[in-house]
Amino acid sequence: MVTLPPADLVKDHFARRGYRRFDLLGEGMEGVVFALGGGHVGKLWFRRQPAELRVVKDFYEHLGSQDLPFAVPRMVEVDEVRGHGVTIENELPGRNLKEAVTAGAVSVDTARTCMLTVVTALAKTAGGESARRLTVLDEPAPMWLGRHTWAGALRDLVDRRVAAFHPTLRGAVDGFDAKVARVRHLIEGLPPSHTVTVHGDLVRENVLVTPAGEPAALLDWGFLSTEAVPAFEASIAAGVFDMYGPAARALDDELVETLCGLFGHSRHQLLFYRAVYALLTSNAYDADGRDGHFAWCAAALNRPDITDALCSDW
Repeated sequence: MVTLPPADLVKDHFARRGYRRFDLLGEGMEGVVFALGGGHVGKLWFRRQPAELRVVKDFYEHLGSQDLPFAVPRMVEVDEVRGHGVTIENELPGRNLKEAVTAGAVSVDTARTCMLTVVTALAKTAGGESARRLTVLDEPAPMWLGRHTWAGALRDLVDRRVAAFHPTLRGAVDGFDAKVARVRHLIEGLPPSHTVTVHGDLVRENVLVTPAGEPAALLDWGFLSTEAVPAFEASIAAGVFDMYGPAARALDDELVETLCGLFGHSRHQLLFYRAVYALLTSNAYDADGRDGHFAWCAAALNRPDITDALCSDW
């Protein structure tokens, strides 16, 4: 449980910088966001310290240089309140895609097109040192630390997550050890590939849209943002577009097929990266695996088509 500073202290911090508004906007994976007015928002971070947030600030500057067709975050100031990082950032335009679909303002078909636009734009970005310096999940050090290839960085991260959470995963995933061995084998066989900047968590809540359902902004970078191959982002995007709805699997399959056609990925390749995503994030929200995300990841690792992909040398 994270103990946050009292709200009055945070409010005073922003007031001393001339902001008179202090309205709660919401809570994300990494912090609490407040409307400050003047085109800015304030963010109180759960665990990131100012030194790490300056790395994130550099990463945001990198994003801003990528000529993306939607807005991305930009930090104006990095500071600290009672041991927690605090930032002032530009306010991003738009309404989150999940809310827009739920309200009937945007159709599922339009939402799918929007997500494909986002994935396509990100696939055209460049990687860079600022992306490789990011930490992912709750890792204490950057994912790429000491590594110079995507395969090497990914193998290390998989090894750390499996070492930490294999007791809960082994009880929920059929043939767990054999599947992990196949994941490692396939990672070791990955050829040198073009890498890009990936978001890594393209759930609909993280995409802000215009009234017409076009992407306006992309927020909440950091959960699994890094430098990676485009297939990693594509696989995750297809899987998390609708994780729990009645049409979730059908939408997933449709997006996998579409993304394979757009980018030349193979289905086995995207399903391999789905298994990787499940291993990496299964216990991201609950170390004991008692939540819906763990159940979703375990179910993914038990899917026959994903098992087949792991057993194939594609």
